[in-house]
Amino acid sequence: MREKLGWVTKWLGKTRADIISDPSSPGVPAQSKRFSQYVEHIRTELEAGKDISDSALDGRFPEGCA
Repeated sequence: MREKLGWVTKWLGKTRADIISDPSSPGVPAQSKRFSQYVEHIRTELEAGKDISDSALDGRFPEGCA
């Protein structure tokens, strides 16, 4: 669990930095939505107590899952 939360923290920092560096970028809403999907995916994994493969998210936010 700690490792999963560590990955969420890492990607939150990167996502925030990207948004802060160019908040008016047209890609910001999509990036924010993808990160929200990633957090929901991690939540589902933690509730299930196991890794759940999601190639779209695991590829974008690599964490050693799958």
